[in-house]
Amino acid sequence: MTPKYVLIIFFLFVNYSFSQLDTLKSQWPVTPLNSSHGINGGFSEFRNTLDSDHFHNAVDIGEPDGEPCYSVFDGEVFTIGNSGSNSYVRVATQINGKWKHLTYLHIEPNPSLEVGDPVQKGVTILGTIYPGMGHVHLGERELVSDKSSSGAYINNIRNNGGLTPYNDPYPPIIYRNSLKFFMDGTNTQLPAHGLTGKVDIQIKIEDHNGTTSSQTNNGTYLAGFRIWSADTTTIVFEPNDAGVKYRFDKKPYNSSVHQVFVEDLATLSNPVYWLTNGTGASGINQTLEVNNNYFNTTLLDTGDYVLQIFTEDTRSNKDSEYFPIFITDQDLSAPKTPELNFVLNTDLKKSVHISWTKNSEKDLAGYRLYYSLNSQLSAWELAANETQLTKDSTEFFIESSSEFVVPPAQDVYYFRLTAVDTNGNESGSGDKYARSSFTDGTNFPTALIVNGFTRYGGSGSWQNPVHSFVKSYFEPLLNSDSVVISSCSNQAVIDGKINMGNYNFVIWFVGDESTADDTFTPTEQSKIKAFLEAGGKLFVSGSEIGWDLEEKGSDDDISFYHNYFKARYFDDGNTSMSPAKGTASTMFNNVQLNFGQVYVEDYPDDIGIINGSEAILYYNQIRSGTNYRKAGVAYTGTFGQSQEIGQIVYISFPLETVSSLDQRSSFMTTLLQYFDIISDIENRQEIIPGKLSLSQNFPNPFNPQTTFKVFVPKTQKIKITIFDLLGRRVKNITNKQFTTGEYEFTWDAGSQASGFYIVELKTGKTRYTRKILLLK
Repeated sequence: MTPKYVLIIFFLFVNYSFSQLDTLKSQWPVTPLNSSHGINGGFSEFRNTLDSDHFHNAVDIGEPDGEPCYSVFDGEVFTIGNSGSNSYVRVATQINGKWKHLTYLHIEPNPSLEVGDPVQKGVTILGTIYPGMGHVHLGERELVSDKSSSGAYINNIRNNGGLTPYNDPYPPIIYRNSLKFFMDGTNTQLPAHGLTGKVDIQIKIEDHNGTTSSQTNNGTYLAGFRIWSADTTTIVFEPNDAGVKYRFDKKPYNSSVHQVFVEDLATLSNPVYWLTNGTGASGINQTLEVNNNYFNTTLLDTGDYVLQIFTEDTRSNKDSEYFPIFITDQDLSAPKTPELNFVLNTDLKKSVHISWTKNSEKDLAGYRLYYSLNSQLSAWELAANETQLTKDSTEFFIESSSEFVVPPAQDVYYFRLTAVDTNGNESGSGDKYARSSFTDGTNFPTALIVNGFTRYGGSGSWQNPVHSFVKSYFEPLLNSDSVVISSCSNQAVIDGKINMGNYNFVIWFVGDESTADDTFTPTEQSKIKAFLEAGGKLFVSGSEIGWDLEEKGSDDDISFYHNYFKARYFDDGNTSMSPAKGTASTMFNNVQLNFGQVYVEDYPDDIGIINGSEAILYYNQIRSGTNYRKAGVAYTGTFGQSQEIGQIVYISFPLETVSSLDQRSSFMTTLLQYFDIISDIENRQEIIPGKLSLSQNFPNPFNPQTTFKVFVPKTQKIKITIFDLLGRRVKNITNKQFTTGEYEFTWDAGSQASGFYIVELKTGKTRYTRKILLLK
């Protein structure tokens, strides 16, 4: 097929000849001064180490703490900054009537130096590398006419200039498996064999500046792409500057950082680029700005092509990868993933009430709601389709699962939502939500699970854009068989779609969301304040809440954390603090939670009590002396100026990282008892005189003996059996004839493991069951 335009070339390798920055050369700031050193951090690579994401404005030269740092040019001290590990000395040097500024960061400034003092290259010690930093951060600026001007930061390992000598035999690396294509400006991913319209290209490229771990994950110097004919004999599309999109001679403005690096995916050790943005390397170096751009596939005919991605460092070490692609004019792209707002049980029976945020695609047909057939979320069937959930709708109510497109044979609880366009392209689903189902739960307490965990990728522990962690809280509640459960996103609470005051208690989890993601925004704090002041019962789980609200928060954040979560922040934790155990003399005494199993939890907050709270959980690590680090607090009392009695239970790690359902169920049962939602799991369902019935056991939880009652309305044979949750028979209690009357049975579970069990009463075709909980 003939391309719409063709650029014929007569060579397969292109040399990039771009104008260089100044050719001023300098020695190194650390000894040996005239020998090459390793680079721990590259110029203009991605950094998320400050309050906001930014480009690295220097190179990091790795050396031991305490090593002296010398000026690389003659000059004079321009400024001195003393701010802990970020202390620095800045030197200005006059060269041929112009000025060059270099900043030496992460050093303890020489106390004998003052602003205006002359310095001599290789002789004057500007300071020593700050303890714990292990490198000097050397930032060089371009030549300027005015001494007081700064100029743009420039690459100080540039070829024919900068730090000399610099030996780098290590080529950069393109990670083939990281290549992804997206519709421009969206999170809609396209297959390589179905590129259409305006396309963004995402790829991971690392520059290796040595062999240590800190030298093998730096950002690259030069990167670009071009499109070849299928036989790779002809370039059929090439962006400006011979396809070079980025060539980091100068540092772009930090406002462009997410045009170059993929937000929430790139980190200082994971350089993932948008390879299609900007007007080209020369334009970026002139304006220091990177605008949105794309690969416009409509410039080429449909058919097979080859995408070349290439990269190079400042010493002309190269890497290049080729990828077969297919360009089509057909719509193969699915709509973006829709966001569920809530899945509710509003009639306290078998209803499903859902709400979602409307998609904006012009060819959107509607949405599809699926339900899971099992708790493993491995089999899904259709509850409602796009003829019911139309493109303009945002809410839907189903009275019973019998009305599903594919009716289930049993109660179902878990739901996900997709979007579908008029060509039949279907999106993926977002987070999964759940609601409980009852024949009649009118007299049961109601619970709301709020999903506040939206962080993924980057430095976070959870790397996937979606999760099913509502299930981690729903399952142990479901085991109680006596709570009507609904779930929603935190955004639904923020937007006022959900009123927490309509529920007897609320569970709110935030995973390992931290400062950049706001564990609790001012609006969320306001909603929680109102809920607790009205006598609400709230359980909160998350690992970075104290860090965010107290260590990094505003005065209002700190006040909220102290007065409503009733906690103090002590310290960031580590991966060796699991398990969390219940504090003696509290209701949580028998609880143990082995967290960090579902995903790694590396920073569980160490917290403490304040304003009347009590410590209910402690970590497996000493804070000082014999005092263990604390993992949870609880409080019952008034909040703010209210006279209503509310309750808060807050644990400083993500409960969803506990893989054991038994452990989560034990904790949840104790939580409900603390909230006085249930005194025993099911004590409200006792025997019914005149009718065959099985009471709930007592006590419950129990260790090791428990008792239950049976009423037999007429002479008949009854069988009572104990099963575990996998359906395995554990104990035959009785199997014989009984006359009319009430009978009491006791089971000694001394030889059994902690966990939930099922008591089954059976006579003829009639069967009754009760869940019971053994806690040792």
